Amino acid sequence: MGFRKLKKIQLPYGMQTKMAIHFGVSVQTINSALTYVTDSDMAAAIRKEAIENYGGKEIVRNKYFKWLLYFFIIYWF
Repeated sequence: MGFRKLKKIQLPYGMQTKMAIHFGVSVQTINSALTYVTDSDMAAAIRKEAIENYGGKEIVRNKYFKWLLYFFIIYWF
């Protein structure tokens, strides 16, 4: 059984709102693009702009990361 990897782009506080104004879309649209829920040309442009000009960092983690961490803490401590 393989773990599905979740990707997202994390931005500093307040940058999603600035990006929404820049692109003329809603904050929800920006959030959907940054969490890879949508996969369109606009979403790709939003992700590229977030990384290059808004201080975004791409984060990749396993789908079950929180559960594995919780299990590890409970089991070992």
